[in-house]
Amino acid sequence: MNILVAIANDNFNPAQLKQAFNANPALKNDHVYYDFEHPDFDPDQIDVMIGYNQKLLNQMLDSDSARLKWVQALSAGVDYYPLAKLQSKHVILTTVNGIHAEPIAESAVGMILGQYRFLVESARKQGWVKPTHDLKMIKDKHAVIFGTGHIGRRIAELLTAFGAKVVGVNHSGASRHWLY
Repeated sequence: MNILVAIANDNFNPAQLKQAFNANPALKNDHVYYDFEHPDFDPDQIDVMIGYNQKLLNQMLDSDSARLKWVQALSAGVDYYPLAKLQSKHVILTTVNGIHAEPIAESAVGMILGQYRFLVESARKQGWVKPTHDLKMIKDKHAVIFGTGHIGRRIAELLTAFGAKVVGVNHSGASRHWLY
């Protein structure tokens, strides 16, 4: 199998990525190409693309002899991919949807706790600052989460563990009540 690793931005370390692919025993019989090295490869011979290179992807999708079967996006959103072309060529597109739910949810709850427990002011002063008002609690509070995907669901789960009453609202305005 021929795999193309396409890195469209600076969020990835090419050397680390290449090292990880080379160390993976599951890929020992595969040939991995990297678009950042500008290797001499035939795009028609690529079976799998990991990441996104608009020019190469369009070239493969426009070719009648391309072997491309699968594209693995390195993002949750794929609106910028040529979805209609991928579908018409029967190319599978997968995403990393949900991969960041845990760290983002923990950060969101941490920020809420920081505000409620006077931790933000203490951090700014670089030492404990006696609160000038009663500390708030999450228990029995009502929380509205805008977005009911992986991140929203995980925030709801964590806030519910603190005793909050949580409702989520999605992009169409429909509400969702989570039961945990």
